[in-house]
Amino acid sequence: MALPAARVLREGKTPPPWERDAIELAKACLPNHDPYHLLARFEVQDPGTSRYYEIDLLVVGYSQLYLVECKGHPGLIEGDARDWYWTPEAGGSRRYFGEHPLRLNNHKAKIVKGILEKRLAAAGVKGPAPYVEPLVFLSAPGLKTSFRDGGELGVVTRATFERAITRAEFPGSRLANAPFSQRPAIQSQVLRPLFQILRSDPAFRASKSKLTVLGYELGGVIREGTPFQARI
Repeated sequence: MALPAARVLREGKTPPPWERDAIELAKACLPNHDPYHLLARFEVQDPGTSRYYEIDLLVVGYSQLYLVECKGHPGLIEGDARDWYWTPEAGGSRRYFGEHPLRLNNHKAKIVKGILEKRLAAAGVKGPAPYVEPLVFLSAPGLKTSFRDGGELGVVTRATFERAITRAEFPGSRLANAPFSQRPAIQSQVLRPLFQILRSDPAFRASKSKLTVLGYELGGVIREGTPFQARI
């Protein structure tokens, strides 16, 4: 089991090593058969604000698509459905606060689904576009978590990523109550134009290796929300 290059529909540049590790782990986990395909490191534009959002991974799964936000924070992550706290070193005194990443990733998922709905309709596909499920992938080896009150919703780790994508088994899955044999598959008449759209449509543009503002090269994202993005 491993996703070959032919099933990677699009892939932008990935400067951070931890992000590259997460993407390569995803490729290694995914089956080499339809419908599984992947896009990595691309950007989409919010039609409401014209802002571009970075997407780490988009995976075409059996019943739906998965929009995956990769987080490589080591140490300890704890919190609830709204707020997260990150302690980089076990027993350390440094502790960082941030919003649960699922909220922003859900916003990105809605943008992607909206684009696909328009493109598939233009291609003559009848019916709704596949559902786009947002996930947060905590990819650091040895990471410890302590969640409460919904903090675990939509969160997967190195140990649970594969079954999350291939079986929709993760906290908060909308498909969890239905046996796998009873879940609807994305139909072939949808998959063919879907693959073509994801591979070549300019709405999904590959991320560049460097981002510059006024001549200064920006590093990786350290914090992000719906109205802002903070970089090194």
